[in-house]
Amino acid sequence: VFADPARRTALEAIMHPAIWTACEAEIRAAAAAGRAVCVVEAALILETGQRSRFHRIVVVTAPTDVQVERVAHARGLTEEEARQRLAAQWANADKACQADYVIDNGGDLAATEAQVVRVYAALEAGAVESAENT
Repeated sequence: VFADPARRTALEAIMHPAIWTACEAEIRAAAAAGRAVCVVEAALILETGQRSRFHRIVVVTAPTDVQVERVAHARGLTEEEARQRLAAQWANADKACQADYVIDNGGDLAATEAQVVRVYAALEAGAVESAENT
């Protein structure tokens, strides 16, 4: 469907409502369990106008060639198929300008992990601060 925008739109109309329902259920479960932070991984949050569903947005970026290689490897796709999937998303820069936090995943694993630790700590601190102010 990534090569056919009309088919992709039709598939998204079927899938996205179910995906958002499942996400909301997980978020409620996390809150009921007393978790300060619940992370939702979804590629099209911004593209589909869903930003308002979330308190904070974290965007993970990487150079296009790195993204293509990783998507192709992880999903068993050809380079062209990976590029089609990535083309269905906004460019990194467009997402990053709307993010609360940006993690650069173009380097080595240790550098990415260090950024994730910092961002998660900031999310936890913000959640605690929000809870204290209510």
